Amino acid sequence: MNPLEKEFVPYTEAFELKSLGFDEPCFGWWFTDEEMLIIEKSKKSTSENIIQAPTFSQAFDFFRKYPDWSIESWIQPHLSEQPRQYEGFYWRRGEKVSVGVFSTYEETELNLLRKLIEIVKTKQ
Repeated sequence: MNPLEKEFVPYTEAFELKSLGFDEPCFGWWFTDEEMLIIEKSKKSTSENIIQAPTFSQAFDFFRKYPDWSIESWIQPHLSEQPRQYEGFYWRRGEKVSVGVFSTYEETELNLLRKLIEIVKTKQ
């Protein structure tokens, strides 16, 4: 596994982002036939067999910048537990919500992204 792969949104979530309208230039893409990640600078998606592979940062920016959603999100250490754990939060329409406490930053990041996708899908 390429050590950079952890920076990119997994295939399933990238597919969900595409269905929500994500189509920004990325540093990688997923081939849908094989669910294979290719890391190199890419252009916007022009094929149904290619799904942009955004970084987690791009995905969270997508939710923050989209005018109808304006969902802020962040991850912080959960200091009351040992060993170190992380908690994901989002802020939307004056409400701060925790999506849970997880054992790794990466697990927190993925669960937070899944929650944001779920919120937007249920509101459409």
